[in-house]
Amino acid sequence: MQKKNRATRRLTTHYKNTLFLSMLVLIPVAIVSAVNFLILYSNNMKTTQNDLRMEAERTLQTLNTNLNSMSKIVSLKRMDKIFSVEAQAEMGSAYYPIIQELKKDAMWTSFFSTLSYYNTQSGLVYRMSCAETDDEYFGKDDGNSAYYASDSLGMQTWDRKKLEEPGNHTRAMRIHNADGKGNGDGVLLAVPLELRSNSSPLSYMLFTISDNTLFNIVNASEGTTCILYYNDIPIYSSDPEICKSLYEGQDVPETFNSSNAIMFSNDGIRISWDISRGFLMQKLIPTIILEAIVTFIVMVVGLMLMLYISRKNYEPIQNLLKKLPPRSDEEYPMDEFKYINFALDDLTYSKHFFEESVQELRREKYLFYILDNQVEPGMALYDQCLHEGIRVDRSYFACILMEDSEKNYSLFEKLASEETNETNINIYSLYIMENKYLFLLASDIPKQEFQSFLSGLSQNENELVRISEVIEGIQNVRRAYTSVCWPEREKQPSQNTVSRYPLVEIQLLQEATETENIDKVEFALRMIKNDLKDYNANTRKGILKKVYVLLCPGNPTENLNLPEDTAECGQLLDQWLMQFVGGKGKTVSVKKTLPRNLHTIMHFIEEHFTSPEFSIKYMAAVFGTSPSNLSHQFKNLTGKTLSRFIDELRISKAEEMLATGEKIQTIAQKLGYSTTPVFTETYKRLRGITPSQYRSQLQQKNRESEQD
Repeated sequence: MQKKNRATRRLTTHYKNTLFLSMLVLIPVAIVSAVNFLILYSNNMKTTQNDLRMEAERTLQTLNTNLNSMSKIVSLKRMDKIFSVEAQAEMGSAYYPIIQELKKDAMWTSFFSTLSYYNTQSGLVYRMSCAETDDEYFGKDDGNSAYYASDSLGMQTWDRKKLEEPGNHTRAMRIHNADGKGNGDGVLLAVPLELRSNSSPLSYMLFTISDNTLFNIVNASEGTTCILYYNDIPIYSSDPEICKSLYEGQDVPETFNSSNAIMFSNDGIRISWDISRGFLMQKLIPTIILEAIVTFIVMVVGLMLMLYISRKNYEPIQNLLKKLPPRSDEEYPMDEFKYINFALDDLTYSKHFFEESVQELRREKYLFYILDNQVEPGMALYDQCLHEGIRVDRSYFACILMEDSEKNYSLFEKLASEETNETNINIYSLYIMENKYLFLLASDIPKQEFQSFLSGLSQNENELVRISEVIEGIQNVRRAYTSVCWPEREKQPSQNTVSRYPLVEIQLLQEATETENIDKVEFALRMIKNDLKDYNANTRKGILKKVYVLLCPGNPTENLNLPEDTAECGQLLDQWLMQFVGGKGKTVSVKKTLPRNLHTIMHFIEEHFTSPEFSIKYMAAVFGTSPSNLSHQFKNLTGKTLSRFIDELRISKAEEMLATGEKIQTIAQKLGYSTTPVFTETYKRLRGITPSQYRSQLQQKNRESEQD
């Protein structure tokens, strides 16, 4: 009976899932419709742009061909003496020759509506049939467009003034009555004939082009609008309203100057196209609706087939569930698919953690070589470091030694992010022991800027954080490492020996022997051996004895014979290393560890976070990885640092206990804090107040609520 109920529940879950999938059929329809719309829109836009490009090339070629005749006419007239100020002094003798010459040119300038000669000194404009004053030709310069409405061009006042401006450039402007018969607007091109260097020209050749002529040349298709420019001056548009605004002196619409406008130019003539998006939408919407209907029908048929096949193939799911670890009765509300995903996630997370642990050990190994100055450009180690993602090709480097990451939480969180994108600085961390970390920073930014970045980090610096100077070149990184591990090393340059102790190397060695990390053991011994000559005899013996205790635990040290010579001390260290490697034979511990997935980690923290022995190092040992890797993986999965998460969990539990009236000292002990001040400091760092202040505020709120 129980098996039947379970089977019924599972089938019901499967049925609900298939029903939910049926409701989601509209989503792919919407996606397909959107994709089709984007494709069609893009294709139509590209097709339109290609058509406009071909049309623009034809238009610009036609305009240049016709406007070249204008340049030829002006060149010929400059050589003809009758078109000059001196010729105008004799009005009677100059009138008929000018008219005759204009008529000759008109035979091969059919592109232009009229061809005229304008002498600014005499104020006369010669047409092919008559001579008029400039007011009669251009329109009276008093703003009254009807004064010479019958045959004048109707030029605007500001355009009229362009003819009096200095310069030998061609003036282009919009006009009314372009053909002199009152049949439409057009463009006037005033080309200087008699030139002067520092003032306006003495005379012009005037060429008018009607909008009808330009309309026949510029073939604007439906849904597009164009503006024609001559020497960057807008002279014509396929939209009559824009032509009207150009005549009134208004600017062209912003759409023609935006990045969406399509522009083409050739020899001073430019044409700008604006494609109507609304017009394209109207053309595409019916097609998209039809495609959406067809897609919906296809999706419904496909979904029905999928549901049929799903029902037939559900039996393998049941067989798979039988092979997975059994679930208790209270877990059955979780449907079978979620349970399978949960089991697979456990395997995936464990594999992911393992791969990242191996990668971190590999990267850590190369960091050892870097800190010992064994990596130089051109060497195999140099290329291997780059392959592992360590930017040894950077120009500048620096080291930061952090004694306690808990007391420098903000700085630790910033450095542990591994890369500061806004300053282009790569950061690599090396775990030493407990909460102690060493960071290697690499960057290509200028040295002074890099130093400023480090100075910003050291604003809250105390004795727990040491920051080196900026070092140039990967081959000199050991100087930065030495400066933070031996900060007072160079204060006594006159002495041959210094009474110092390699604390960092001994701590590295202790951590390495506990985790059986041969690479870290070799690095620590290498660094100790390199500096043996700098220690005095007593310090050297103390160091050797400490190393012996770590590498050969349990062996007596009373009869240990330690040499005086530095070379012999180095040989002895090598001998102990070989004994250690021979006894372990592995780079990591082979003890049984818990699977490293988020569910297991969370469960472990909830079970042990109140234990006095609980720490990130303890967790890392249980899960078979290093504290830095465990913290890094936890942040990738949750977005929070592991230490911050544990502190928040403890503080939340502490607030519950504070509300019940327990003593602060008792709370600190129950939550695993070593001392009450450590608990108080942590609470104040996270909440901004002390535990006693929180309790006082809570009691005040309770009294106020009781009074209400």
